Amino acid sequence: MKKIICLLLTLSVVFAFFAACSKGNENTGTQTTASSASPSGNTDSTAKQDDNTTVSALAVTIDTSVDADKQKRLEDLKQYDVDIDLTTLNTTMLQARVNEILENPNDYKGKTVRVTGSYNKSYYDQTDKYYDYVLGYDQTMCCAAWGIEFMGDCVPEDIEQYTTIGLVGTFDFYEELGQTYFYINVEHCVV
Repeated sequence: MKKIICLLLTLSVVFAFFAACSKGNENTGTQTTASSASPSGNTDSTAKQDDNTTVSALAVTIDTSVDADKQKRLEDLKQYDVDIDLTTLNTTMLQARVNEILENPNDYKGKTVRVTGSYNKSYYDQTDKYYDYVLGYDQTMCCAAWGIEFMGDCVPEDIEQYTTIGLVGTFDFYEELGQTYFYINVEHCVV
């Protein structure tokens, strides 16, 4: 029964994804999007992968505008040495690299990463907790193509959803409800 519900939810998100991407948003600085995230099953739909990590999908609207001060602070994150710098890739290469990371998370455990994207916070009722994600766009810039859960104390309580953020941290795993989840343990961030 669980598999049927998961399949139905996944199909509904896929249809929502195509509907969102085919409809442009006419507001300046906003994008209608859908994302794949690797996290705590706290979005609209989840699919279990062979390595026991969970990938989720979510349709959202994201504000892509960044002021000059924030852009400078995001650039300042380049002072930290990292193993993987996702901020230097074009959207096509970024999406491919993140997909590679999410498909093979064991290969990336302990590696440091620098990433910029949109902030998302989601509530998962089975754990009665909120989870933080950084989301990124596909090559058409209409849809969020990926999302990675992150943990750390750098995000203020009053942050608005889909605010542009930058993170430097280490990839790691945690166990919850019998599942293994992949995330970034944040050491430095810009909000």
